[in-house]
Amino acid sequence: MGAADVFGTILSGWLCDRYGKRWPLAFYYVVRGATLIVLPSIAMIGQLMIFSIIYGMNWLSTIPATSALTADLFGKQNVGVVFGWICFAHQIGAAIAAYSAGYVHSLIGDYHLAFVASGLFAFVATSIVLFIREPQTVRF
Repeated sequence: MGAADVFGTILSGWLCDRYGKRWPLAFYYVVRGATLIVLPSIAMIGQLMIFSIIYGMNWLSTIPATSALTADLFGKQNVGVVFGWICFAHQIGAAIAAYSAGYVHSLIGDYHLAFVASGLFAFVATSIVLFIREPQTVRF
């Protein structure tokens, strides 16, 4: 996953430079949601390897798109503060998700529902991203 992550993050920056930030970010969330929903049904090592490559490429691919979109929307002079708050909110959400997944596991005995719920939240993130209006940039 780590090796795929490095490749995916670099590729993400390249895609965002060429196609804007919103559409790649929406794509990343769709892929993340789909892979999380599929994860509980993986039964073979080969499938797990494919999942690891796809999810690994997607793991940090949202960061270049999110940070660049933050700079575009809030100005480069504010990107540090705003992106810092985004990261803070992300960690709060991650803590709630981890606790909730553990709680669900203690109730029903597996993580299937937690993975499906995470995937559905990624689809919600996709729909939110699609409503973002990117500032128009002049391309030469």
